[in-house]
Amino acid sequence: MDLIFDLYRKLAYVLVFIPIGWYIDRKGWLNANWISKIVIFLLIPALVFKHVLGAEKSLLLFLPIITFIFSALMNIPAKLISKKSSSTVDKAFLTGSFTYYNITFFGIPVVLSLFSSSYISALICIYLGSAFYANTVGFYQLCKTQIEKKAAIFKVLQIPFFYIFVAALVCRYYELSLGDQVAEAFEVIEWSSAILGMLLLGMNVSHLKIKSTNWMAYIKILGFRVVFGVIIMAGFLTLDYFYFNALPQTVFELMMLIPLFPVATKITIFASFLNVKEEESALYVLISMALSVMLIPAAALLFRHFFG
Repeated sequence: MDLIFDLYRKLAYVLVFIPIGWYIDRKGWLNANWISKIVIFLLIPALVFKHVLGAEKSLLLFLPIITFIFSALMNIPAKLISKKSSSTVDKAFLTGSFTYYNITFFGIPVVLSLFSSSYISALICIYLGSAFYANTVGFYQLCKTQIEKKAAIFKVLQIPFFYIFVAALVCRYYELSLGDQVAEAFEVIEWSSAILGMLLLGMNVSHLKIKSTNWMAYIKILGFRVVFGVIIMAGFLTLDYFYFNALPQTVFELMMLIPLFPVATKITIFASFLNVKEEESALYVLISMALSVMLIPAAALLFRHFFG
């Protein structure tokens, strides 16, 4: 029980900003589109730069590739579910809900509560592959439903993520590092990004039509997301266990938890940036968070039982 309370306590520090965002939007104090631009053009690139420089080189060579492929493969169940889902469900955002994973915000508290800080480097490398997918292919998938494909590609190239990611890899290759004072500033940026993401979620939730929303349909969609995610990840880990044996034990344990993480707030940030489907994007994040808050502690208890 102490483990569960510790997880909830760490998550609560940021989750509290969801109702604050709801209240701010009701009062009309902030513009969601402006906040999304701050996060996309400033905070996310800064975080990626920091995480690449801090990543362990041996893990950086292959872990981001694995999680990028995992995110890409989640398109398969997303397409299957979208064919059977209601016509009122936006197919692009359904796909995004399957491929966007909130690995840092949920992952870091889980790692610190369940394992130790030594696992953080592996978690960051896992995050980088997922983030690269979400900010390139994932963002393109959302854009192309609103504009032509060429314009969608141009839209993706407008955001700085790719360029910062490449620049960070070059810096990491030459073993450049952040000074202590700069590293402290990046910690502030990391918290700011999480807080603004939760504020945006709350702001977009405020527009939900609670009574007319088909909650069960979205719960089923996100339930399938967890099930298919576990199956695909189990396939990855089984292949590694019997044929490659490339993943360290720490990474193996972390990867088993990834399918249980909620939809990343990036999807609602992008929705606000594109001024489209803000309510639906918030719904995916909100429901998946509720599922994760229940599933992750249960998985944590199992991990504590089997791994000590």
